[in-house]
Amino acid sequence: MAINLNFSGRPDRIKFILCISIVIALTGLAIAGSLQLGRLKTQYSMRQFLPKNHELIDREDKIKESFQLGQYPAILILMDLGKKEKGTWLHPARIARLKAATEKLGSYPGITGGLSIATVEGAMSTKEGIVVGRLLEGTAPRLWQKRVLEDPLLVPQLISQDARTIVIALDRTDLPNDTIHKITIKARKDLERRFPDSAVRIGGVPTIQAEMSHLLSKELGSLSLYALLTMTLTLFLIFSSATSVLATLYVTALANICVLALMAITGTTFTILSTTLPILISLNAVSMVAYTLVRFAEIRSELAHGIGASWHDKETAIRTVMRETFVPNLLASATTCVGVAALCINRIPLIVEYGAVVAFAIFISWALAMIAIPPLLFLLPTPRPRRWTSMSARWSLWII
Repeated sequence: MAINLNFSGRPDRIKFILCISIVIALTGLAIAGSLQLGRLKTQYSMRQFLPKNHELIDREDKIKESFQLGQYPAILILMDLGKKEKGTWLHPARIARLKAATEKLGSYPGITGGLSIATVEGAMSTKEGIVVGRLLEGTAPRLWQKRVLEDPLLVPQLISQDARTIVIALDRTDLPNDTIHKITIKARKDLERRFPDSAVRIGGVPTIQAEMSHLLSKELGSLSLYALLTMTLTLFLIFSSATSVLATLYVTALANICVLALMAITGTTFTILSTTLPILISLNAVSMVAYTLVRFAEIRSELAHGIGASWHDKETAIRTVMRETFVPNLLASATTCVGVAALCINRIPLIVEYGAVVAFAIFISWALAMIAIPPLLFLLPTPRPRRWTSMSARWSLWII
């Protein structure tokens, strides 16, 4: 299968403008895609590791339905009195500050309410009958110890047996993990400002998921930087011309940005397994571009030595190298796609999604490379591979 790049009969200026237009269009696509990366969802959930109809998932859903539990787990905050602080949380001044803090946290955007020992409601018996309201407001402070610490519904759910540790539960709506991460940071700062001598610990399922998602995002950035440095050094071992290295890195960055942008636009989640996605895309793109550039340099060298009478200009060399490398590059990408697509027959949703995403990403990287390579070859100087790339790889024969 051949790619027609025949510009015969057209002025050089038109060829140049056409190639420049393709590169500008691809660069614009990359810039537009980079603006979408902030929408990329990172998620960590135990449900991702289990089949859809797993017994544990069904049991969790039944328990939530039976006990009318909220659909979204609460954010849990534990506060311990410092060693220098005497007494317990069941002190009027501390309860007043805890009440204000709980109400403040409950007013955060995305938080539907806060619950602590200072705001928990209960039924109280009075002379007028049974009154429902905030438990501590309807109970005399001198009776707080007895009323709270002897109630199994309050200990240890909201306060410890020694009354020196309390829990604040924040109910929430369906929030993205990055928002939950920001809420936990804001809540910690607010509580440490109000209770400077107390230790603040934040936990719960959503907090763990948000921290893991934040870690994934951070690791993705670090991994991309290390991969870029490694690829750059490796490419300089192959090419002595900086333009060849930049062309390879350009196509690699283009493929990565476009794939991640498509994931963000379609709402596809960047999971733990997806951290390997940029590496796979980069390996596929670098191998295709480097192989094509080296072969193009060989064709131009043969032209300079008069080998091949039909190779009379750069355009012919581009058509020839694209015709020669098209099928090998296609097969290399296709075999990778088929291999990872085999993961889609798995029962675990996380692995199924990973297989589909990687297969699609490899195809996108191949398509973008096939579009970007011809105009880059036309616009840039002829690549200069290092001498060792043309030497026979006799070491491989010894290994075999």
